[in-house]
Amino acid sequence: MEVRTLKHGNSLGFNLPSSVVKSAGIVENQTFELNVREDGSLLLLPVSKPARRKSKYTAEMLLEGIPQDGLSYEDVSLELEPLGKESEWL
Repeated sequence: MEVRTLKHGNSLGFNLPSSVVKSAGIVENQTFELNVREDGSLLLLPVSKPARRKSKYTAEMLLEGIPQDGLSYEDVSLELEPLGKESEWL
């Protein structure tokens, strides 16, 4: 994958494509160690793994409203309009 350097003040930088960010688990303001190898290639290593983002939902919030004895098939309404590609699964 090719990336182009960009001027950032007196320095040069480059943007990381979102696919790289997602697959590498990179987050904003994460710290990296940058090394230049003898052959001139760059090695970018995370200083530490980023902390996992905390969900705004707790397990209790997600389970709220579900009966203590669970749900049965009859408890679920099947008269909903599909929101996406659910109808393709039928």
